[in-house]
Amino acid sequence: MNSLPGILGKPGEDRNEKRYNSMKSTTTRLTIQGLEIELVRKSIKNLHIRVYQPDGRVKVSSPRNLPNAEIHRAVVNRMAWIREQQNRFRAAPAPWVPQFVTGETHFVWGVERQLDLVERPGRALVELKDGWLCLGIPPGSDATKRQRVLEDWYRQQLKDVMPDVVAKWEQRLNAPVAEWRIRRMKTLWGSCSIRARRIWLSLELAKKHPHCLDYVVAHEIAHLLQRNHGPAFDAIMTSVLPEWRDRQRLLETPTPASPASLRPTLFNPHIRQESGSSYKWFVA
Repeated sequence: MNSLPGILGKPGEDRNEKRYNSMKSTTTRLTIQGLEIELVRKSIKNLHIRVYQPDGRVKVSSPRNLPNAEIHRAVVNRMAWIREQQNRFRAAPAPWVPQFVTGETHFVWGVERQLDLVERPGRALVELKDGWLCLGIPPGSDATKRQRVLEDWYRQQLKDVMPDVVAKWEQRLNAPVAEWRIRRMKTLWGSCSIRARRIWLSLELAKKHPHCLDYVVAHEIAHLLQRNHGPAFDAIMTSVLPEWRDRQRLLETPTPASPASLRPTLFNPHIRQESGSSYKWFVA
């Protein structure tokens, strides 16, 4: 006999194991009106439809217990929109892939910088000098090595300012953060685990104007007070950062050297279900 999630567990399964299993996502593939879709069921509140560049693949993230019929209906209702995004992506020029060579444009805290690649013995070094982003690298280093060195430098840029930024918004929102971390993210600017009181920040924020980092940190800490978007959440943001919508627009302006310009198009038809224990802010 199959067990009922959250009620009956497998023999020998303790509460922590049941809780872990209930949080795991499941992935399947389905076809709706000739459209192949990756369906991910997980502990989220709303159904999200994403169309990804450059090939137009479609991913649907669904609340775990949402009936298949509701998922089918949501996809069919947005089929014209999905096809429009796919056609637009396929007609677009191939995305730029940086090679980290002299003359390339990269951004540091929202300021456009040209890269100056210098081969030199010893340890790799990154510095801002005379308006250039200077990358000193051992001879023979390939693009992957150059990228890793530059990303480590971007990460340190964020680490240098994050303690003060987090402390400021902890105080203004009266919401302590247990931990913050930085990582590479393809479709997120930040995420928040409410249970662990942990926030994650995208490495790409080091390329954006400092106001963007300020906004994302405020946004994620605000979710420790209010899980979901809506009037209550907007009221919290407005009370502590009246210009937050302007900063959101600034954040969403893509830069050539940022994966933000490659972010998926997102549609959220707001199908309400029970919420999970963490919130993830997807770039829209």
